[in-house]
Amino acid sequence: MRGLILILFFLSTVCTGKSISIVPELSVPSPQDSWFGKDKAMHCISSFLLVGGTSYYLKTRQDYSPDYSRQAAVSFTISLGLGKEVRDLFSRRGQFSLKDMAADGAGIVLALFLVEWW
Repeated sequence: MRGLILILFFLSTVCTGKSISIVPELSVPSPQDSWFGKDKAMHCISSFLLVGGTSYYLKTRQDYSPDYSRQAAVSFTISLGLGKEVRDLFSRRGQFSLKDMAADGAGIVLALFLVEWW
């Protein structure tokens, strides 16, 4: 069934001579997307708190192993950050920001250092 849909999609683009895009165009990053803006600090802090809080909760309240709690917390936080950026990509004026993902990554790394130390 999937193959049939792909063939029909391909034929419709060839026959009409127009390209059909279901993914929005990636735009050039705006100058407002700086590395040290308030938005990046919020991404870093929220990722830090999500990893730290989720890992702590899973380890102490749910009795999961420390390794599993860290892995689950990181996976949960990455999926939320990526989901937010995908939502931004499909919004009216938004765009996917690799700088936001980097700030999320920085918060995750800082939280992992704290969780490992604690």
